[in-house]
Amino acid sequence: FGISIIRTEERLRAGTASEKHAALLGIKPGAPILEVRRIALSYEDMPVEWRISYINTEMHEYVAPTAQ
Repeated sequence: FGISIIRTEERLRAGTASEKHAALLGIKPGAPILEVRRIALSYEDMPVEWRISYINTEMHEYVAPTAQ
């Protein structure tokens, strides 16, 4: 869309899977999950993306590399 992402802010929270998220992730309700809330910002801190991800940590992990 031609929008430049200048920076992002992410918040991570440990939690347990609701019935809805458990069904989507193929896990049991109450299983541990990681919730990631992300806001991507453009120039002048204009928010252009808001995303919530739910991660099954049994077989996956969250990695956030730093810029070099």
